[in-house]
Amino acid sequence: MTMEKTENQTAAQVQNEDFEFLKTQNEVTVIDIQDQAERTVEKNKYKHVYIHKQFLIPRVYTTAIMVYVIFIVCNIACNYILDAIFGPVEDNTSTNQDKLVEGLTGSKSVMIFFIVYTCIIAPLLEEFIFRSIIFKIINWAGKKVQEKQKFIGIIIRILAFLISSFLFAFAHFDLSFDVLIKEIRTFPSYFLMGLAFAFAYNRDNYLLASILTHSLNNIIANIAIFFLYSNSKNESINIDSSIFYNYGFNSLKKFI
Repeated sequence: MTMEKTENQTAAQVQNEDFEFLKTQNEVTVIDIQDQAERTVEKNKYKHVYIHKQFLIPRVYTTAIMVYVIFIVCNIACNYILDAIFGPVEDNTSTNQDKLVEGLTGSKSVMIFFIVYTCIIAPLLEEFIFRSIIFKIINWAGKKVQEKQKFIGIIIRILAFLISSFLFAFAHFDLSFDVLIKEIRTFPSYFLMGLAFAFAYNRDNYLLASILTHSLNNIIANIAIFFLYSNSKNESINIDSSIFYNYGFNSLKKFI
């Protein structure tokens, strides 16, 4: 009787041990599946999609509109803050803007070229250079470092936004520090623009999103020029801060 009781206890103990072992294995399996699922989601989020196929993705268009609106709001706020701190300036335009105004108010052939260039060619070229190459390389390096050293990796990814945006803005001052210093008050708008385009690209890794955001900005800026020019009745165009503040379109002074 005692021997049978002992055997039953031993069998029950072995059964409990097997149950605990299986329970542990199940828990480990569940955790592994969950981690794998998270990695799959992250991978799919940044899965490469050819640019011609990106035209079929609705999120690309919503991203472009959303980012543009955010940029306009931030840019207007930034200009108001700068004016409040340093005071308004009489001429808050840049050499880049002056060239664009001259082109868009010139002959019909020159005007058509500038419209095509600013609304199609420039967004394609600039987004490819500053987002698809410069930003992408630095951001990729940050992701690799982040796998082992999270904090340093995050810093590098932040630098991807800052460096690419600075170079983007600097390119609009003829790549000249002399021009940049002379027209420094317009630099924040170009820099914010670069950050906005980088965010549009980084959101889903769709280059078309940043291209469309860029094009949308330039299209509306061109419309603003025509609007001001038509109201000037062929007089000289004075694109100063007060005009754009009155219409709430101070951000539209910043082109390409």
